Parts: sequence; C-alpha cells; structure tokens
Amino acid sequence: TVEELKGQLDAVDLKEKILILRTGHMAELIRDKILIQDRRPGLSMKAARYLCEEKGIKMIAIDSVGVESRVSKNYDVNVYLCKQGILILECVANLDKITKQEVFLEAFPLKIAGVEGTPCRAIIKENIW
Repeated sequence: TVEELKGQLDAVDLKEKILILRTGHMAELIRDKILIQDRRPGLSMKAARYLCEEKGIKMIAIDSVGVESRVSKNYDVNVYLCKQGILILECVANLDKITKQEVFLEAFPLKIAGVEGTPCRAIIKENIW
C-alpha cells in the first residue's frame, strides 16, 4: 500500500532510480513449488502513483509473479506503470543475497519478437562505487 511504502521510502531519494522490492514471494514459490494467488504481493494503484509521481522512479523490480497486488482483478497497475514509461522486472529471485542499500542492477532480456515481456538474466552488483 502507499502507506507501507511511505513508511519505508519517504526520506529516500528514488528520482530516476530502480526500486527493488523484496517480499520473499519468489523464495516461497521456489520452496513450496505452488502459486497461491491470494498470497501474491504487489502494488496498489495508489502505491504505483506514489512511486511514479512523488518518488520519480524509472524502473521497479519485484520478487513476485507480477507487480499487481493479489487484490487486483485486472492489470491497471501494470498498464499505468507502462504508460508512465516505467520498466517492470518481475519474478526476481535471490534478493535475500543483497546486503547493501544501494546496488547496481543489470537485466539482459531475451530478444523475442511479438511479445510484451520476455525472460531475462538480472544481475545485482554491490560495491561498484
């Protein structure tokens, strides 16, 4: 929710940065090998607007099967983020390995024609400054 994000991010400068959301969902999926839709974390529309309009992010990465909250019945958050030019990286694994507050993220998507999304190899680098 927007309240949860504000509690964590209000004092953080995210302008033109990538926000990585670690929820633990991918670790749960890998461990249990089952997707329970009503346990899927994601963003509410108010949270998405806060991240775009107030925080100025340029990309969002999340360890969930989608950026949509489990309570969403459509893809309005996804559509909104795309219309704002925000890149979305979903199903990111191993975020528990990150030890730094700020990291460098690279994502290498497969070149597949005629699709709106594609698998990719995402790499986090720490201590590059």
